[in-house]
Amino acid sequence: MINGSPKKGDSTSKIISNYIASAISQGNVVRHYNIKSINIEDNLLREIMSCEVLIFCFPLYVDSIPAHLLDLLVKLEILGFPQNSDLKVYCIVNNGFFEGIQNHIAIKQMKIWCKTVNITWAQAIGIGAGEMIPFICDVPLG
Repeated sequence: MINGSPKKGDSTSKIISNYIASAISQGNVVRHYNIKSINIEDNLLREIMSCEVLIFCFPLYVDSIPAHLLDLLVKLEILGFPQNSDLKVYCIVNNGFFEGIQNHIAIKQMKIWCKTVNITWAQAIGIGAGEMIPFICDVPLG
Protein backbone atom coordinates (compact mmCIF):
# COMPACT_ATOMS: atom_id res chain seq x y z
CA MET A 1 0.00 0.00 0.00
CA ILE A 2 1.57 3.26 -1.11
CA ASN A 3 -0.05 6.31 0.42
CA GLY A 4 0.62 9.15 -1.98
CA SER A 5 -0.98 11.88 0.11
CA PRO A 6 1.24 14.77 1.23
CA LYS A 7 -0.95 15.30 4.32
CA LYS A 8 0.24 14.42 7.78
CA GLY A 9 -2.07 12.27 9.86
CA ASP A 10 -5.23 10.62 8.65
CA SER A 11 -5.61 11.67 5.05
CA THR A 12 -8.38 10.30 2.85
CA SER A 13 -5.78 8.19 1.04
CA LYS A 14 -4.60 6.69 4.34
CA ILE A 15 -8.16 5.89 5.40
CA ILE A 16 -8.88 4.22 2.05
CA SER A 17 -5.65 2.22 2.16
CA ASN A 18 -6.49 1.03 5.69
CA TYR A 19 -9.94 -0.11 4.50
CA ILE A 20 -8.36 -2.04 1.63
CA ALA A 21 -5.65 -3.52 3.85
CA SER A 22 -8.22 -4.81 6.33
CA ALA A 23 -10.05 -6.55 3.49
CA ILE A 24 -6.97 -8.24 1.99
CA SER A 25 -4.71 -8.81 5.00
CA GLN A 26 -5.84 -12.35 5.83
CA GLY A 27 -3.23 -14.65 4.30
CA ASN A 28 -1.25 -11.74 2.85
CA VAL A 29 1.56 -9.56 4.09
CA VAL A 30 0.52 -5.94 3.71
CA ARG A 31 3.16 -3.24 4.02
CA HIS A 32 2.29 0.44 4.20
CA TYR A 33 4.53 3.09 2.68
CA ASN A 34 3.77 6.75 3.31
CA ILE A 35 6.01 8.30 0.71
CA LYS A 36 5.72 11.78 2.17
CA SER A 37 7.30 10.71 5.44
CA ILE A 38 10.05 8.38 4.25
CA ASN A 39 13.51 8.98 2.87
CA ILE A 40 13.40 7.28 -0.49
CA GLU A 41 16.66 5.37 -0.66
CA ASP A 42 17.63 2.55 -3.01
CA ASN A 43 17.00 -0.14 -0.38
CA LEU A 44 13.43 1.08 0.13
CA LEU A 45 12.90 1.35 -3.63
CA ARG A 46 14.10 -2.24 -4.03
CA GLU A 47 11.76 -3.36 -1.25
CA ILE A 48 8.84 -1.70 -3.05
CA MET A 49 9.93 -3.27 -6.34
CA SER A 50 10.03 -6.74 -4.74
CA CYS A 51 6.31 -6.67 -3.89
CA GLU A 52 3.86 -8.85 -5.80
CA VAL A 53 1.21 -6.13 -5.87
CA LEU A 54 1.35 -2.37 -5.42
CA ILE A 55 -1.78 -0.46 -4.51
CA PHE A 56 -1.31 3.27 -4.91
CA CYS A 57 -3.78 5.45 -2.98
CA PHE A 58 -3.42 9.12 -3.71
CA PRO A 59 -5.35 12.36 -4.08
CA LEU A 60 -5.85 14.15 -7.34
CA TYR A 61 -3.66 17.26 -7.63
CA VAL A 62 -4.46 19.62 -10.49
CA ASP A 63 -5.97 16.70 -12.47
CA SER A 64 -2.74 14.79 -12.05
CA ILE A 65 -0.43 12.76 -9.82
CA PRO A 66 1.00 14.64 -6.79
CA ALA A 67 4.59 15.80 -7.41
CA HIS A 68 6.17 13.73 -4.62
CA LEU A 69 4.46 10.59 -5.96
CA LEU A 70 5.75 11.41 -9.43
CA ASP A 71 9.23 11.70 -7.90
CA LEU A 72 8.87 8.16 -6.49
CA LEU A 73 7.71 6.83 -9.88
CA VAL A 74 10.70 8.43 -11.62
CA LYS A 75 13.13 6.95 -9.08
CA LEU A 76 11.59 3.49 -9.53
CA GLU A 77 11.81 3.88 -13.30
CA ILE A 78 15.48 4.89 -13.14
CA LEU A 79 16.33 1.96 -10.88
CA GLY A 80 14.58 -0.38 -13.31
CA PHE A 81 12.22 -3.27 -12.71
CA PRO A 82 13.43 -6.79 -13.52
CA GLN A 83 12.44 -7.93 -17.02
CA ASN A 84 10.44 -10.87 -15.69
CA SER A 85 8.62 -8.89 -12.97
CA ASP A 86 5.12 -10.19 -12.24
CA LEU A 87 4.30 -7.08 -10.25
CA LYS A 88 0.72 -5.83 -10.60
CA VAL A 89 -0.37 -2.24 -9.99
CA TYR A 90 -3.73 -1.03 -8.72
CA CYS A 91 -4.67 2.60 -8.07
CA ILE A 92 -7.27 4.32 -5.97
CA VAL A 93 -7.42 8.00 -6.81
CA ASN A 94 -9.60 10.29 -4.74
CA ASN A 95 -10.67 13.88 -5.18
CA GLY A 96 -12.89 16.47 -3.54
CA PHE A 97 -15.13 16.88 -6.57
CA PHE A 98 -18.52 15.23 -6.65
CA GLU A 99 -17.62 12.80 -9.44
CA GLY A 100 -14.81 10.26 -9.57
CA ILE A 101 -14.50 10.70 -13.36
CA GLN A 102 -12.22 13.69 -12.71
CA ASN A 103 -9.47 11.19 -11.88
CA HIS A 104 -9.21 9.76 -15.40
CA ILE A 105 -6.06 11.71 -16.36
CA ALA A 106 -4.12 10.60 -13.26
CA ILE A 107 -5.24 7.03 -13.88
CA LYS A 108 -4.01 7.24 -17.49
CA GLN A 109 -0.68 8.57 -16.23
CA MET A 110 -0.32 5.53 -13.97
CA LYS A 111 -1.21 3.19 -16.86
CA ILE A 112 1.44 4.83 -19.05
CA TRP A 113 4.02 4.54 -16.25
CA CYS A 114 3.28 0.82 -15.88
CA LYS A 115 3.74 0.32 -19.62
CA THR A 116 6.97 2.35 -19.57
CA VAL A 117 8.52 0.29 -16.76
CA ASN A 118 7.13 -2.99 -18.13
CA ILE A 119 4.96 -4.01 -15.18
CA THR A 120 1.35 -5.15 -15.24
CA TRP A 121 -1.40 -2.58 -14.96
CA ALA A 122 -4.30 -4.19 -13.13
CA GLN A 123 -7.10 -1.77 -12.37
CA ALA A 124 -8.05 1.60 -10.90
CA ILE A 125 -10.89 3.23 -9.05
CA GLY A 126 -11.65 6.93 -9.19
CA ILE A 127 -13.43 8.15 -6.07
CA GLY A 128 -15.28 11.45 -5.90
CA ALA A 129 -16.32 13.33 -2.76
CA GLY A 130 -13.14 12.13 -1.05
CA GLU A 131 -13.31 14.87 1.56
CA MET A 132 -16.39 13.13 2.96
CA ILE A 133 -14.55 9.89 3.80
CA PRO A 134 -12.85 11.12 7.01
CA PHE A 135 -16.30 12.00 8.38
CA ILE A 136 -17.67 8.48 7.84
CA CYS A 137 -14.59 6.43 8.68
CA ASP A 138 -16.19 5.19 11.91
CA VAL A 139 -18.97 3.53 9.91
CA PRO A 140 -18.22 -0.19 9.57
CA LEU A 141 -17.64 -1.52 6.06
CA GLY A 142 -20.71 -3.12 4.50
